[in-house]
Amino acid sequence: MLVVACCGAAALLALLRLGPRDEIPRAAPPLASGSESGQRVARVSAPTGHRVAARSVKGGAESHRPGPAGRSTIQGKTLKKLNVYQLIDLFVRARPNEAEAWLILDQIGSVCRTGQARSAGRFLAGLVRDSGVPDRVRGKALFELAMLTAKHEKLRREHDDLSSLLRPLALKLLRETVGPETLAAAAFAAGQLGETAAFHALERIAELPHTAKYEKAIRSALLAMEQLGQRRATDCAARLARKTPNLNVFRTAALVVGRGGGPRAVRMLIEIGPRFPGTHIVSAMLHECSASIHAMLQGNNKADVLSGIQAVATMDGVDLHSGLLKAVVAHAASPSAEIRDAAVKCVLDILEHYSPEQARAMLRRVWKLTRGRQLTKSVAHRLEELMRWG
Repeated sequence: MLVVACCGAAALLALLRLGPRDEIPRAAPPLASGSESGQRVARVSAPTGHRVAARSVKGGAESHRPGPAGRSTIQGKTLKKLNVYQLIDLFVRARPNEAEAWLILDQIGSVCRTGQARSAGRFLAGLVRDSGVPDRVRGKALFELAMLTAKHEKLRREHDDLSSLLRPLALKLLRETVGPETLAAAAFAAGQLGETAAFHALERIAELPHTAKYEKAIRSALLAMEQLGQRRATDCAARLARKTPNLNVFRTAALVVGRGGGPRAVRMLIEIGPRFPGTHIVSAMLHECSASIHAMLQGNNKADVLSGIQAVATMDGVDLHSGLLKAVVAHAASPSAEIRDAAVKCVLDILEHYSPEQARAMLRRVWKLTRGRQLTKSVAHRLEELMRWG
């Protein structure tokens, strides 16, 4: 009887310690520093804002062994087998280091289903509010909260509950001095929520030093501004593209400018094109703006026609049978000497990338259109050389 009583008491104590399975702790214990040595999961380099596949944490037996400085590390837990409540419980009780915490939060975002979103959202919001949580983990928690909010947008009630958690957090963090990962996630959240009031804060983020430290935050701010207001975002992106020394920031800025569309975006892309020679993003965005370029080439405005010709000259991989090239060729017979020269030069630059057999028909068309019309000496000389070559 004594043995049975002892076993019963031990089981009751264990149940009291664990509590109900779906109870969500309000605050997590301090995270182990990412710089600690010892057995741990490999550091993950994927940036905030990008989902990675769930993966198992390295280790042997399913146990929590004391790590450095008395901290425990996760070993042998296959995260993809756990549900949201188990993952939260694991996060709170196992005291993960930065890399392990990042993986657990990523998996929470991956497996969260309808009905679990409010509980997961409250847990993630609690992590974001805690300024003692490392920047990388805090930023990941905020990003996952923003992703959950977007994911449940169709379910009005859940979306409202999550956005009421996310909105004040994102706006508050955008105006505070926080780490770059948290700042990037806050900018992403503001864009997701459509918070136009955050535009000035996003502009301030875009003016931070364009170093590797703030690169992600600046790029997130640019993309968020694009979601909030196209014209203002295009202006800011073009301004950054003209002066940034950072190639990745330049690529994002060019992307935002190009997606703005219209003749204005085309002229901006032509202007920033020479900043980083060999970068194909400007050419790619000009291809995206091909409808605008075609309209510019067919118009009567001289400045627009010249910009359209310059845009085609800046593009890589222009097809010989494309409507854009045919529109440029038609300007070889223009009464304007400036337009005529620009058109012929553009066509010759493109034809040099093709074989004589491929280029022959187009060369003959240009030759016929320019017959009896004056060209500058250098352009006329090139045309004659290519005609002999073809």
